[in-house]
Amino acid sequence: MVKKNISHEKAMKIQEAVTRKLMNYIYSYISREKFDNNILFSFNGSSEHEKMITFNVWLSLDYIVKKDKNFIELFLEEYKDNLTDNEKRILIERNKTYISLYEVEEIRGNNLILTDIFTEERKTVYQENLAEKNIYDDIIIGRIGNVLGYNKLVGIVHMVSDIDKEYLYNTILYDYGLEKKDNPDIRDLKDYLRRFSNKVYYFVDNVINKEDEMPLMSIKSETQIDKFCKHLYEKNLTKKTIDKHIGNLVNFYYYYLPRTKYSLEDITESIIDDFLYTGIFDNYISSKSEISSFITTFKKYSKFLYETGKTTKGEHNKITNISKKKDEYFEELDYLESKFGDTYIDNELYYDDILGEVVDNTLKYDTHIKNIIDQYNTEEKNLIIYDFETYINYILTNDVKVTNINKYITRKHVIALNELMKNKQEITTKVVNQDNIPLLHLFYKFGLYYSILIVDNKEINVDEIKLEEYKNLDTSEKIALFIDYIWNKCEWYDFDTSGWGKHKEEYENRNNYVKVLASLKEGKSYQYSQVINLHDSENLNNSSNGEQIDFFDLFNNCLSIQSMRFAYIFNSVIIRFFSYLSLVDIIINKDVDDYEKKTGLDIDKIKVNEIGHKVFEYLCGEKVKKKRNR
Repeated sequence: MVKKNISHEKAMKIQEAVTRKLMNYIYSYISREKFDNNILFSFNGSSEHEKMITFNVWLSLDYIVKKDKNFIELFLEEYKDNLTDNEKRILIERNKTYISLYEVEEIRGNNLILTDIFTEERKTVYQENLAEKNIYDDIIIGRIGNVLGYNKLVGIVHMVSDIDKEYLYNTILYDYGLEKKDNPDIRDLKDYLRRFSNKVYYFVDNVINKEDEMPLMSIKSETQIDKFCKHLYEKNLTKKTIDKHIGNLVNFYYYYLPRTKYSLEDITESIIDDFLYTGIFDNYISSKSEISSFITTFKKYSKFLYETGKTTKGEHNKITNISKKKDEYFEELDYLESKFGDTYIDNELYYDDILGEVVDNTLKYDTHIKNIIDQYNTEEKNLIIYDFETYINYILTNDVKVTNINKYITRKHVIALNELMKNKQEITTKVVNQDNIPLLHLFYKFGLYYSILIVDNKEINVDEIKLEEYKNLDTSEKIALFIDYIWNKCEWYDFDTSGWGKHKEEYENRNNYVKVLASLKEGKSYQYSQVINLHDSENLNNSSNGEQIDFFDLFNNCLSIQSMRFAYIFNSVIIRFFSYLSLVDIIINKDVDDYEKKTGLDIDKIKVNEIGHKVFEYLCGEKVKKKRNR
């Protein structure tokens, strides 16, 4: 590491100045010399600006001009007397850079701790603009150069998903192996990344400009599948049987491997075991015949790997013996089906004949709730209605894909939709899925229930006839429809991402909880900590103004795991829906950590308004007596 003896700002100014000198030299050289205009560099990027910057970085660092030297080396040789010592140091250090994949291990202030996933070298990089974006665990494609003591990312930085990392990691390693056979003078992987960076940029461009969200299959894995297919034909299997085995292997690849750095050559007994259990739990594998089929494929594929020298006899025997665990996988499937019953069905979509029950999806609202709402001006406070219309319009005007497993809206569109919401949610998780944004999850479930939305295997669309029926409702009818759906029709456990599991019985006795909200005085602001234990309204009624409840005592005497689960859903999700519907006003404490935000403990104060009070009284089915001291 070069010792820092000047400020970061001054170091950046010196770098900019010497970069301009270098680029002027390159342009001058090109204009005066007989230069090859047919340079092989296949990178389009996501914009012309990105393409130009990336090409200039590659041209100045990696392109060999003459005498096995690049432009920086020629520039230093010809103009060394016209450069300051600091400028020379910057160019010498930049000339050591190479393109690679870096994982963000840690963020410390304005510094990123990056690990090269090929060489496992760890470096601290000063990169203020990226450090502010909370990109922990993300994959960065770029170069790290030292600028007078400060490690910096050079040129355009490309971000790729963890899924696309598998394609790049295995494709680059595979191509490195091929090139090393033809060019034995390649010293190591770092030397390959420098000398064959034009190919690396080509692989990166494949990821940036792929046409759909399906992860790319690495060349290494694609080659393995082709070889395995030929192997099966040589065994005289029928085409139908071969197609089934190849299909199983491809499905395993896309479901499991893209989230790892493994290729199809690397599979082991433990990987297969984890895939089977994970697939069963996610309902990706939903029958005993599928389990048996996958196991048969893995046994045949393992034999192929062993015969071609890609795995050891010991590992092959372990994979072969996985069939002895078949009953354990069957038991796991039986347990999940018996535990979750009708919720454990394909993709968790709504069907008209689930267990023989007919879902009434007509747009029927509760007329009593509508009559309550009609007494008040709701036109100015209908943000949930506005957000739902924004949500629907987005789906109407965009090609919105759904995930393979749950059929939820894909991550890219979830993030875009959240940005459009008036009730936008702060994202506190590293990976954002649809069910991490409760409002978007509500709109999805609401739209499916009333058949406004239609989901097939690949995308989500709007039934415009059903949408027109919804649009014909007035505002109070739409609000009443949402309240009725949230209270009576939607399954609250669908919003449970805590990992506690699905227990229907915990969410059925809702009246006891809404009584607390109905018992609060209209227009009075309460500390939410006084109403957070919704199961214990008597404790709340007996507390005087400003008195704090002994939560430790409540936990020991009253709380159960079931009520904790319910409180989590109510505090983090349902009470916010009531706020969006203008039934309550809540004030959020922004000085809390991510855990408190996720679990609803960021709510500082709550106030039930007049319309909310009447709705809550109606929902709990009785008038709630007020204590005089409240």
